[in-house]
Amino acid sequence: MFGRAIAVALALTTAACGARPHADAAADAARAHRDRGHPLARIASDDERARTEAYSELTAMLNRGPLPREEVAPYANDVQRQLDEHLDRAAPAQRPEPITCGSWGAGRAYVMLRWETELLLDLGGSVPGGAMRKSLERATGLSDARLRYFAVRSLLLRGDALDAKLFGPIAAVDEVRGKLFSLLSERGRRADFPAEYATQEALARSRLVDWLQWDQRFGCVPRRIELGAVVPVGDDDWFVFRFSTDGSKRSEHDMLAGVAGPYAHASEPTLDGGDRTGSGFEPFDAKSPEEHVRAASADAEQPPTDADGTSI
Repeated sequence: MFGRAIAVALALTTAACGARPHADAAADAARAHRDRGHPLARIASDDERARTEAYSELTAMLNRGPLPREEVAPYANDVQRQLDEHLDRAAPAQRPEPITCGSWGAGRAYVMLRWETELLLDLGGSVPGGAMRKSLERATGLSDARLRYFAVRSLLLRGDALDAKLFGPIAAVDEVRGKLFSLLSERGRRADFPAEYATQEALARSRLVDWLQWDQRFGCVPRRIELGAVVPVGDDDWFVFRFSTDGSKRSEHDMLAGVAGPYAHASEPTLDGGDRTGSGFEPFDAKSPEEHVRAASADAEQPPTDADGTSI
């Protein structure tokens, strides 16, 4: 549901956040790294293409789940060194504002750096020791909420003690709120998720933002998104949002409509449901909220989007 695209860096050469990967991308990546050696042996390559291919293969592998410690162990020093170097580069680039369409983190250089850094942070969960803990803790101090999330996730997977105050700045950001909610629920720490963001509206908005981020026709997090209406249909609620296109791939100046749903309105806030979440990129004011919901519920086919299967 919430994740990252396979081979996003390769795709960024033509479009932000890339094209839909082939269905057998994971298998292709596995065959490739068998032929050329483990991708962790190539992440420090001076050859940009080889390095990008290595990180693309790692994306496919990590989308299936955390790598076993014994698989990462031969490369632990390289992972540590690369992560520290990436954090050294990421730190001076940080800005207090969330990363949205056309913002400080939307340029190709930072998108590439962010992609590699999140993978290294993800690998940190499979590297024991105090040095890695310090690196992960350092990453929790970055303003980029996506990097914070992967640092927190790896600290939890390592079994390290973690102060719940770290969760608030992550939960506040639409891009990663759903990922954090899922992570804490799975780790038995659902009660530590900040209550102000533990609403169905907030989780539905995060789901829609994730859809927009990976959709080829939009490709980023909207600068502005707000609830337009909640439409009850039978036992379900549908959330109709309006969002701006500023800085995205689209040229409209109207606020467009996006729908997240359906969610059972009698349940506690949940990530379950929402299978018809998406947007037809129509102006919000062109239809009533009920008409936007009817269009979404009648659309049996979701538009092509990038793979979205980060291990969370």
